[in-house]
Amino acid sequence: TDTIRTLLHARMSALCMKRCLCLLLACVPSIALRIRVRAGPLPPHLHALRAQPSTCTRGSLKASGSGSGGGGGSGGVGGSRSASGWRRGRGRRGAGRGGSDRRKLALRTVCAAVRAGAWVDVNATLDGSGGFRWGPGEWRAMVQAASQVADWRGARRLLDAMGRCGMPADGPAYGHALVACARASELEAPMALLEELREAGVPPELRPLNQLIAACGRRGKWKLASYLLAKMPELGTRPTTVSYNSALGALSRAGQWEEATRLLRSMPRDTPPDVVSYSTVVAACRRGGATQQALDLLDEMRVGGGDGGGESGDGRWRVINTVTAHPVSGSRSSRER
Repeated sequence: TDTIRTLLHARMSALCMKRCLCLLLACVPSIALRIRVRAGPLPPHLHALRAQPSTCTRGSLKASGSGSGGGGGSGGVGGSRSASGWRRGRGRRGAGRGGSDRRKLALRTVCAAVRAGAWVDVNATLDGSGGFRWGPGEWRAMVQAASQVADWRGARRLLDAMGRCGMPADGPAYGHALVACARASELEAPMALLEELREAGVPPELRPLNQLIAACGRRGKWKLASYLLAKMPELGTRPTTVSYNSALGALSRAGQWEEATRLLRSMPRDTPPDVVSYSTVVAACRRGGATQQALDLLDEMRVGGGDGGGESGDGRWRVINTVTAHPVSGSRSSRER
């Protein structure tokens, strides 16, 4: 009994394998042309498929699975039109994906060359880009690659190339160029970029302007930092508390406690000063020897003069008390540490 059961199981397995092989050969006719079946001659419907290898459709598969040779052949021939149309559509989609892959590869090549400073390769790729018309997002990626390595000259070149290609002024692309200038501590080129944006009617992004103001502070250009802060509404960008804090930091580094105090008092109601604002001005007062002004600011902070982003008055007082606990003359402030 066990032997008979084993033989029946093996027979059924062989039949199942043979049927699966027939279905596989019916679905992929190209395989049928390469595989040599040693178990015997091919079924009639597979011979028809070999003669017409492009007739693989759901209809031919269903007909081939019915078991009748004539039905399988008629199903394969009857579905030839839909099969060819399906293959043509698939070929067009494949060509589109191939073009997209080539486009992505070309973009990655350009960005890598920009980061490496290989501008000969960049120009060669842009000139012979295979007929691609770069979109705004792709130009942004190229300028961002230049900003990642603080190459403000390269960012400027790419913006000029955008103009030559007929692309309008793009706020994010110019923002990446401003970031490149800020990282390189270049303070003259951004003025020209901002003027171009103003003429084009495109407001610059907020974060690049904040980074540029902070870069002015690192270079000791507190007047330029104040100028950029005052020019932001004219450019169409509303300054935030972070913008004011960046300008206050530039004034504090330069020891301009009077200007810092005046700027702190002029902050509008919708952008109130926070802990960083008060602590920066207090550090500027101590650097300038204005101890009484620093104490007045501390009293104002203790009674809740600063918003502090939701912090309690005691918490803000502890922060500023920490800032002013040690003399800052001739040393860095607690905020810089």
